[in-house]
Amino acid sequence: MLSLFLLHIKINFFVLKNVGYFLHSPKKISLMQKVVFTPSKLLFTVFLSCFFILHTFAQTEKEKVTKETTTAATSATIKEDLYLSGSATVANNGISLIPLFALGKPSLQFEFIVGKDRLSFEPQWWYAINGKPWAYLLWLRYQLKNEGRFRTRVGIHLGMPFGEGMLLKKHEAITTTYINRYFVTEIAPYFIVNKNLRIGAYYFYSVGLDEGAIKSSQYGAINASISNIKLSETFLLGINPQFYYLNLGGDQGVYTFLNANIYTSKSPFSLTFNLNKKVKTNIEAGKDLDWNIGLVYRFRKSFQRIQ
Repeated sequence: MLSLFLLHIKINFFVLKNVGYFLHSPKKISLMQKVVFTPSKLLFTVFLSCFFILHTFAQTEKEKVTKETTTAATSATIKEDLYLSGSATVANNGISLIPLFALGKPSLQFEFIVGKDRLSFEPQWWYAINGKPWAYLLWLRYQLKNEGRFRTRVGIHLGMPFGEGMLLKKHEAITTTYINRYFVTEIAPYFIVNKNLRIGAYYFYSVGLDEGAIKSSQYGAINASISNIKLSETFLLGINPQFYYLNLGGDQGVYTFLNANIYTSKSPFSLTFNLNKKVKTNIEAGKDLDWNIGLVYRFRKSFQRIQ
């Protein structure tokens, strides 16, 4: 436990040292001041290692709790105190619901959720397959209403998509990497029809924090989630369609998006397929039809206490 904690501290120190500039002033970022990305592949490896360390740590804690539970009195009450879940996805093409931020090349995405009761912290780290950062998202979400059929979630996040530009240094044009930061608020009401069908809506408002960022953006969607469609005795299908409106600094567009997953309860691995199609838009960024297919690894572990 102590060694894992010390390793966590070292990783955080390394990250703050090498990518802490994303919290610097907007002026420095907008002027595309030199960004040190020499250790980007190493940072990518650190996050990959961190993912499996967290998974192993959660597994160890689960086994520990299970052992304690077995020896506890039968009258004791077991309550979930904290949960940790995550996923790693490798895909042939990094796409985005906001076409401006699509990667357009093979990608690797890490997503974590650490939560207790209604509150959760959900960091996401997205990379190109070669380890170069694509985007970082730091979500804080709260289940405003989590009982009954009608439920609502609210959230905020700091979004940090990476980009490339040219910088003139000593009369020589060099390629440099920069970040435009965004502060985003969201609300997501939904209605549970039954255990396999959910319909809802989603809205977010984004404010650009840097000079080169889009000053304001809006995203509104109606969506559905259909799960546990039986394909065979082993495999199940989940479908998540949505129809959405996007406004990026005055440029507007309407899109359709489909996410489909083939999974089984016997394995943490699943296949995912995503399709994004323009319906009508004057947003120039992005392809008319964009898609990807990926392999996903998921885990979820609970930290429990006995009362």
